[in-house]
Amino acid sequence: MFIGTKGKGGTSPSASVPYGLVQVGAVTRPYRQPGDPFYHFDDANMIGFRHLPGVERFLFGDVVISPMTGEGIKDLSSSPSLFVAGKHSFTHDDERASPGYYRVLLRPCSITAELTATQRTGMHRYTFHAGEEKGLIVQLTPPFGEDGLLELLVTGPREICGFCRPALASPKRDVYFVVRFSLPVIRWRTVGGEAMPARLVVPARNGIRVVALFERSDDPRLTVKIAFSSVGIEGARANLDNENPMWDFDAVRDGAETAWRSELSTILVGGGTRERRTVFYSAFFRCLNAVHVLSDIDGRFRGTDGAVHRASDMTFYVPGGKWKTYRLLHALLSMTDRNRAGDIVRSALEEMEEFRTGMRRSHPAASGFFADLYDAVPLVLDALRKDIGGIDACRALDIILSCLERKDAAYGSYVRHGYVSSELDRTSISRTLDFAYNDWCTARVAEFCGREDVRKHYDRQAQFWRNLYDLRTASFRPRVNGGWHHVRHHCCLSRQSEGSDLEPYSFFVPHDVAGLIRVSGGPAAFVEKLDRIFWTKSSESRGKRGDIDRFAQGGHCDRFTPYLYSFAGAPWKTQATVRQILDSLYSASPAGLFASDEGAGLSSWLVLSALGLCQLAPGVSDYIIGSPFFPRTTVRVGRETDFEVRAETGAVPGPFIRAAAFRGKPWAKSWFSYDEIRGGGTVSFALEAEPNAAWAASPSSCPSTSAAMDLVPCPVIHARARSFSDSLLVEIEPLDDTSVVRYTIEEKGRISEPLVYRSPVIIRKSARLSAVAVRDGRESLPVRAEFSRHEPVGTVRFERQPWCGTENVGTNALVDGVFADRPWQEECVCFDAGGLDAVIDLGLIRKVESVALSCLRDIQAGGSLPQYVACSFSENGTDFTAEEPLRGGLPKQGPGMERQVFRKSMGRMYARFIRVRARCALSQAGDENGGPCFCADEIMVHAR
Repeated sequence: MFIGTKGKGGTSPSASVPYGLVQVGAVTRPYRQPGDPFYHFDDANMIGFRHLPGVERFLFGDVVISPMTGEGIKDLSSSPSLFVAGKHSFTHDDERASPGYYRVLLRPCSITAELTATQRTGMHRYTFHAGEEKGLIVQLTPPFGEDGLLELLVTGPREICGFCRPALASPKRDVYFVVRFSLPVIRWRTVGGEAMPARLVVPARNGIRVVALFERSDDPRLTVKIAFSSVGIEGARANLDNENPMWDFDAVRDGAETAWRSELSTILVGGGTRERRTVFYSAFFRCLNAVHVLSDIDGRFRGTDGAVHRASDMTFYVPGGKWKTYRLLHALLSMTDRNRAGDIVRSALEEMEEFRTGMRRSHPAASGFFADLYDAVPLVLDALRKDIGGIDACRALDIILSCLERKDAAYGSYVRHGYVSSELDRTSISRTLDFAYNDWCTARVAEFCGREDVRKHYDRQAQFWRNLYDLRTASFRPRVNGGWHHVRHHCCLSRQSEGSDLEPYSFFVPHDVAGLIRVSGGPAAFVEKLDRIFWTKSSESRGKRGDIDRFAQGGHCDRFTPYLYSFAGAPWKTQATVRQILDSLYSASPAGLFASDEGAGLSSWLVLSALGLCQLAPGVSDYIIGSPFFPRTTVRVGRETDFEVRAETGAVPGPFIRAAAFRGKPWAKSWFSYDEIRGGGTVSFALEAEPNAAWAASPSSCPSTSAAMDLVPCPVIHARARSFSDSLLVEIEPLDDTSVVRYTIEEKGRISEPLVYRSPVIIRKSARLSAVAVRDGRESLPVRAEFSRHEPVGTVRFERQPWCGTENVGTNALVDGVFADRPWQEECVCFDAGGLDAVIDLGLIRKVESVALSCLRDIQAGGSLPQYVACSFSENGTDFTAEEPLRGGLPKQGPGMERQVFRKSMGRMYARFIRVRARCALSQAGDENGGPCFCADEIMVHAR
């Protein structure tokens, strides 16, 4: 229960039931943003007890309850912080946790707190000293953005209710609650001591914190029940009346523990060490906590359209974690609980139908499932292929296509050019690969409906991943202005993938692994490329816990990568890598999770891999064989049949498969189909310490995925820069060796006739080039690039090296006349806390009329804008005038970014050299070696 509570695991020893909305757990620190733990093993103080899962608590607010007594209640007015009041000390010696139950002794007041739960309700039992004054602090915490409203209403001596209403720019999902007490409240007051009104409505950013005082009683116990609903207060009240009508805490706890025993017994492991079994079942426990019911006891729920719906023949679920963790979690749930997995897919489809904006990058508060609802399509395909949930394929396709009618700029770029341009999205590679995979899934759904026109269209788009694959570097690269985006600074603003480092993400083509192996140079080259990720020690190795060399198993797309060895005929390397990860990156200690387990991403990988199986991606229904972790494992597939895995080790145990048998017959494939697993039976593996490179190595024994169409990738337009002063050499090359390139040049509105590219093109005027690749009568999508002629104001010398290094920016950086749209683009130069220090040489003494500096900030990725900008002047390059500050106006907001221009108008200033300096606020010690960074894209000098 405490695995992952130390470090970055982000877990909590909460009391819950499987798939429950309510997870009652301790709060030891403020929770400010997703990924922040609200419980940490190293903390010695406890703030109170929360109820909603981590992401939901952050997005929608929560109710935090803390017991107090005696002097503690009197001292509250001296603790104005919402999170400080009610703080207790505790030790782990006084703490106990098991599935469905949590207990801790709070000091110095010596109150014993016990927690348990049902699906939609939580239950607290506090044991005070007999006859002692009892009190509770009830806190309503602010939702995401701290905008919106909070309401608290006293409806009787034993009941309060209210809501948390986020004010997000998206459909609302309010949180309604009802709290009941086993003893009557004799007085409500604010923390400051004033009497509390019967109804409080406050701005969400202020929070609500009140104190309930109870009558003295010989019974030292005080029991609290709380229920939640997305529909309304009456819905929460009905949930409480039906699920938890009595005051029998022990009965509720017993029911929770029974529910957990039933769910966890769907997988039975035998043998292995106690630590391995603890790690396994703790991970399985987290998987069953990662999806929670949203619909009320009567089936009603509030959808993403803001309206109330009713799930008449299903339970409506939402994953309680980060988008895209569905990839492995669903593969597990579709084995252990087919009915519930079907309801989860139907819930995702319901959200798509409600929202009808599948391509909008909305906040998860607007979509309980995904930041991009198009990512739900693989789940739909997976359910169709596994016959889960009774999905109507044609209705599902209509919903998918209607979602695609409303496209964002990134998807529009993807459809027009065959890739997402890095000008539009800093995660352009991951978005392109995700779109291609999702398009392949859409094409397969169309196959179920017999829609050949739709299938052909999306099968073609499923190959768009080829437009970002550079054969020369054998890797994916972002593209901008028709060419490759040369990422020249290493700060976070330059990342081109979401949720993973770029190199492991370069293997995410689950629908066309055969095509990826082919462009990588064949199976041997592909295996060597994987080896560089996992096993090649180099100076580039990050050396962090959670990495095997440059592999980051914490990334949501990195986790399937070890299984790709099997696609290239080297399953023994999959076995070695998977076992290495299981042995070295997971443990039974509080620090046993090396990265955030949000959405049970790490846990679902561990459970599947411990079985010796892992699905590559939803819709790709085969399960790849790894290396079983236990001598015996039995999975009750769909609660219908038993699939048993036996691992027999030799004299020297090891992870490598020497031979295998399934249902009593030899098994020479490195994968199982879902139907084979669902049909049940026993698979036996003979494991040994030395690899058997011959087992399942033949092409017929390897898993394979292959796209239905062969795409002509669009060509690449190369140039030294976007702007030039005299002339510019432009090269165009295809992304394969058999295509011919045709291009046109547009200058001042005149477009040339199509030309066949044979040699580099020299342009001397501002121009736009458009090019296509042609092969066997088929054309690629057109790619376009714009180049502008610009009279340089001078050259730049950096007195202090930019973060990206002076060798990567050149002498015309920041004075090339080209402005960027986003901070991560090539036109920007990134600077650390030491700041910008550059000297512009005008070439001769000129009259300077104004100097300005343009800076950009990525709102989503962070970063800063400079707080000090100044310029000085010199005629000889050595003796400069005193610095004159440049004043910045209000930053102008754009899509995901903001720009601020700092400007200074001059009088009669004659100079040849202009020195521009900028920096963020320094620390109190004046340290320039750390702190915030900022990006500049242009220095503007007006001179005569």
